[in-house]
Parts: sequence; C-alpha cells; structure tokens
Amino acid sequence: GVFKASNTLKELYCGNLPLLKEIGTEQVHRFVQLLKEDPKPRFLQFLSTLCVCNGVALAANQRQVCRALCVDNPQLLTSVFYGAGGEIHLKAVGPNPAVDVTNYHNALVECDPLMLAPKELSFVYFLQLTELYVDMAAGRNRFCIDWLMKHAKELGFRYTDLLGVLTSQQLPTVLKSRFTYLMINLYVDREPQELVHLTRFTRTWSLMRPSSEDMKVAPQSDPYADFPENKPSNGFPELKLLVVSALETFAADKHRDLYKTMLLHAVLDLLIHMLEFGIYEEKDGEGHPSETHADFMQLTEIMPPLLGCLDDSNQMIRRSSSHHDSSSLVTPEIRLKVKCCDVLELCF
Repeated sequence: GVFKASNTLKELYCGNLPLLKEIGTEQVHRFVQLLKEDPKPRFLQFLSTLCVCNGVALAANQRQVCRALCVDNPQLLTSVFYGAGGEIHLKAVGPNPAVDVTNYHNALVECDPLMLAPKELSFVYFLQLTELYVDMAAGRNRFCIDWLMKHAKELGFRYTDLLGVLTSQQLPTVLKSRFTYLMINLYVDREPQELVHLTRFTRTWSLMRPSSEDMKVAPQSDPYADFPENKPSNGFPELKLLVVSALETFAADKHRDLYKTMLLHAVLDLLIHMLEFGIYEEKDGEGHPSETHADFMQLTEIMPPLLGCLDDSNQMIRRSSSHHDSSSLVTPEIRLKVKCCDVLELCF
C-alpha cells in the first residue's frame, strides 16, 4: 500500500509547479519518516521530485529536503569509502547491508525493488540518493551545496573522488552518469562561473582581441574559502582530458547501449557548461582572455571524436537488458545527436 501510494504521489507532484510550490514541511518530514522506517529508493525519488520541476530548481523545497534529510537525519545517508584499486564501498543504511559497487549491473535500476537482493538494493539506494544530491544542488542552491561540501569527505564527493569515479574503467556506467551531474552541480555550474557571450567567443576564434567592455571582470569571491580541500584545479584540466577520452571511447565503441549513451549525454552536458562558462578560453593572470588563444588547440581535440559520436553507421546495437530491444535506443540516440550538434553550435 505504501509503495503504490508513494508512486501515485510522485506522479501527482512531478512537473506540477503549482502543487510543488505548496509543498510544506509536514509532507517533507512525512516522507523522511517513511524513509527512516523503511529505507527504500522510492521515498528518495519522491524527495527528488520536490526539488526540481521541468528543469527549474525550487530553492525553498531544496532547502526543506536538505534540512529534513541531511541535517536532521544523516544516518539515512550512505557513507562512501574508496579502495586503493578504485573500488567503492558503501556503508550500510538501516537494514541495507554494506556493499562494494564495483561491476554492479546497470540494469538493476530498472528492476522491481521487491525483487532485488539486499546488496543490490543498497546499490540502487545509493544511486537514487546521488540523484537527490544532484537535484538539491541544482540552480546553485548555496545552502545545499555548502552542506554537501562540508560533508564531501564522508559522502565521497570531493573533487578528486568524483574524478576517480569518472575515470574508472570498472564502475557501473549508470553510476558514472550520476557522478558526472554531481561534478557539474557541485564544481562547474557554481560561483564564480558566469556565462560568456557567444559573440566574444567568436572573436576569440577569429583571433581578434575583445573590446575593453568585454574584458571587464567583476570581483569574484572564492566559493571554496571554507572548503579548500575540495577546490578543483584552475581551468579544470582533468575534466578537459576526461571529455576527450569519453568522446573517443564512445566514437570507437561498436556496441553502444542505453547506459553508455546516457553517460555520454551527461559528459556532453558537462562540456556544454564548460563552453558556456568560457572554461576553454585561455586567461591571462588578470582573468582576461589571453591573446595566445591556446584554447583553440584544446577545442580541435574535441572535434574528431565528437563527429565520430554522430556516426553510427557501424553500430551493432545490443540489448542492455531483457526489457530493452534496439528500438529503445532510438530516442536516447537522437537526443544524443542533438546534444552533439549543440556543442558544435557553441564552438562555431
């Protein structure tokens, strides 16, 4: 009964902005209480639904969820420990057992929770919790981001931790997709990043110096002043290498599946954020666009594998699970091609 009721409420609230704006503390605390009584992913899914509506972050709801779950009930959060070999160990939450998530199958996210083994349920719980963190931090919610930054070590969300997951060859693709969006919301799409004008980007490519008005840089505060151990490398060089590697891997893969497509979609979202924030623009010591234009070489490294991702003429599409045939890839593949074109439009 509770399972059906929670799914019904999720569908009722999902995308319903007027209803989401009316959400109160009592409803949030009720679902957190249900989570305490029975820590299952479905209750986390409902809390995620409250945080974002059609891509728009709901700041008040995000803060309520963060307070009720993270601040008041941290025992419901999964602690993460990284092994020397790149494996991830999850601490038990309630009756859910501790688990090493290495090589877990992506398709577990589609299974009926009632059919999952206890360790499999722990993995799916962690995946859904990670998605909730992404939704809480969306829209640069400083309250939620600061809380996550403060507890990044035990949650496994330090910049170096996320990089380790994204570059791992042994972790489930579906987990890497969620961590890519964590990277975006915790470290890329936040202060002091600002959108750059595409016109200025065009001037940079044509080797023309921006106008003095374009070169004015507002004073910038350091969002990592209280969390220096989490501060990413200046200019995100590791992420630039990661993007190229992910594009090359996908372009060369003749056996793309739904989860690989979802991962590259997340990587392209990361790349788009980096392009829009001018992270590929070479800066001088004062934060002004440099006349050396070294970013041109970085962008040319992206183009061949990006075009390769658009080419699926040699694909041998395989089933990702018993619930999917090749037709299930049509919509994600088309969305991926559109995302690739969005990147090309930003570059040119």
